[in-house]
Amino acid sequence: MNRKQGLIAGLILLLLAIGLSLWAYPQMPPRVPTHWDLAGNVNGYSTRLVAVTLTPAIVAFTWLLMVVLPGISPRGFRLGQSARAFYESLLAVMAALVVIHFIALRASLGVSGLPPAFVFVPVGALLAILGNLMGKFHKNFFIGIRTPWTLASDEVWLRTNRLAGRLMVAGGLLLIVSSFASKAAVAALIVVIVAIVMIPATYSYVLYKRIEGFGAKEGDAGV
Repeated sequence: MNRKQGLIAGLILLLLAIGLSLWAYPQMPPRVPTHWDLAGNVNGYSTRLVAVTLTPAIVAFTWLLMVVLPGISPRGFRLGQSARAFYESLLAVMAALVVIHFIALRASLGVSGLPPAFVFVPVGALLAILGNLMGKFHKNFFIGIRTPWTLASDEVWLRTNRLAGRLMVAGGLLLIVSSFASKAAVAALIVVIVAIVMIPATYSYVLYKRIEGFGAKEGDAGV
């Protein structure tokens, strides 16, 4: 996927999100439910204008990132060979947002027909897709596990992001499986977030220490 294809696909997803909002808006009362607990009870409301514009605005912002970020990458951290994975990852985010937007609009109109925790299905699918792309990212400042140790070493970057990718795929599948049991879905989400954040960060430190070390190298003395 090149830049043009990515931007066109993203624009289609944005128009789809806007189309869903235009479809739902005339059917909504002035005040609509926009947040539910995992038992399906409404615990948050907003105006219908907010309900139909928030997600399309986020999708539009994500599309703008596709336009802007490749051009402002600092030298030495250009997306380059990672461009395809970059566009595919942001398109996956946009697609997940559109699906969640559709689910929320249906629920706001009282036609959900789905268990409340079903929202974890697109989230899990997104994690699994991003996980499959993680190993394709070369060192950059925008996507990937960016710790001081991954940014300092190409080898640490590659191996850490491959590990993170496997964790994300496993976590995404766990969320999908647990999405039909509300309490299990919440517990799974917490476990997945902690694992994805903590394990790769710790691994990058340990790996860097093993490969590069932290002692002063020859030529550093006196600097």
